[in-house]
Amino acid sequence: MNAPKVNDIYVGVMHYSMKIVSFYQVVNVTPSGKSIKLQKLGNTQVSGDGHTGKVVPALNEVVSTKFITKRLMPENIVGDVNKVKLGDYHYARPWNGEPVSFDHLD
Repeated sequence: MNAPKVNDIYVGVMHYSMKIVSFYQVVNVTPSGKSIKLQKLGNTQVSGDGHTGKVVPALNEVVSTKFITKRLMPENIVGDVNKVKLGDYHYARPWNGEPVSFDHLD
């Protein structure tokens, strides 16, 4: 996989009893290429009933003006590359361009 670049989209999926999807846009890559600065975007639902369905990033909808800087994690045993850790058990990966399933039912 190629190194991340400005305007790439990352997707984070957090689930336990619900599956919550968040999208981020890369706004800066450090000169070393080891860290990226992200801005959270909104979601656009493309299918489903509001409780379950699929979403894509809303590229013109910035959810937060705060930027978060995250260090890229090394490739792991299952081949994940360019992944970042957002929080405990919450990671974001480069988005593949396909709608992502969500489930807000607990």
